[in-house]
Amino acid sequence: MTDANDPVDAAPNYAHANGWDREYEAFGDFDLPTEVTAMAANRCAMEAIAALAAKEAAGRPVPFAGRGTRSA
Repeated sequence: MTDANDPVDAAPNYAHANGWDREYEAFGDFDLPTEVTAMAANRCAMEAIAALAAKEAAGRPVPFAGRGTRSA
């Protein structure tokens, strides 16, 4: 039985409106598309830290000083 005043019955079908009720592409464990791996993100952070350390060692100003850094 449906009631016009029931909010559940009156709610639009969001799954159908957004295409969520259709078949979707499933990936196997090793076929997942990756944009940035954890190793690449870690390497990027380490390169940034090394660049800041080299800049500080050369006596050039470092744009910010975080915890554990020496202040001049």
